[in-house]
Amino acid sequence: MSTSQAYTLAWLRAEVRLGEDSTRQFKRDIHNADSLAAEIVAFANAEGGTILIGVNDDGSLNGLSTADVQRVNQLVANVASHSVRSPVVLQTRNISLPGRRIVVAVSVPKGLDRPQRGGWQKGRGLLACSSGAPVRPA
Repeated sequence: MSTSQAYTLAWLRAEVRLGEDSTRQFKRDIHNADSLAAEIVAFANAEGGTILIGVNDDGSLNGLSTADVQRVNQLVANVASHSVRSPVVLQTRNISLPGRRIVVAVSVPKGLDRPQRGGWQKGRGLLACSSGAPVRPA
């Protein structure tokens, strides 16, 4: 998504109608830093992409509570700066839904220093790509 395009409810609905693919992933919620790092690394190692947190796999807009949004935004910031090598500059936007719920859109740019690595499994970085290939130890 270009930085000049607005993150609106209409934009969100249009993105969700397109479904998940190699540039767009839906997450109902996210708690695990390594899982988030793997998603970020996969997008950075490909052409970039968007993670929509608060969207179910079937495309329904569940959204997050205000407290969950604060937690998710903190997790995203921590993962981007501490769990991904080389660090990735992410852009997050909170999109309001009816009923005081929010979807967090995380835009991941194409990595400049590829391959990116992220997450840690027994002291080894994980290498991921978004082409459907499994995450593998680096």
